[in-house]
Amino acid sequence: MSKVDEKILRKKVAAILKSQSDDDTVSLKTIREALEKDLGVSLSSQKDVLKTIIKEEMNKNQEEEEEESNKRKHNDSDNEDEPSEKKQKSSHKITKADNGDLVVFFTDKKRITVNEFKKSKYVHIREYYEDKPTKKGVAMSRDEWTRFKTYIDTIDEMMNM
Repeated sequence: MSKVDEKILRKKVAAILKSQSDDDTVSLKTIREALEKDLGVSLSSQKDVLKTIIKEEMNKNQEEEEEESNKRKHNDSDNEDEPSEKKQKSSHKITKADNGDLVVFFTDKKRITVNEFKKSKYVHIREYYEDKPTKKGVAMSRDEWTRFKTYIDTIDEMMNM
């Protein structure tokens, strides 16, 4: 019994899953039998490995289909909304919160705010859940922020390593 390399199995499983139509029911056994026929080798000793590969590939295909459907839904929305979203992404729009803090929407869930506390200004980079801040984040005084800015180039170099 010779063992087949996992990379080869992954490629073959991906090809088999792509060739199957959505209406066909696919089982682990049918995929294994198709692989055995294609490779000319018995894969009964590699059932566990094959099972994990098949599940991973099926999950991967399912995620890709979900992404495509989300893209289609996004493209079907009104064209008037899209330019405003692009403008928001390209320019950092500073807004003022109800309490007077300056806010920049970094991502959907992260915000950067500048506020004053005990006559000192602070920069907060924080994750939000809906409207409420979570405990994940950092608050930096003016001195800490100035020091942090000096490390930006070093951090950028580390990210590119």
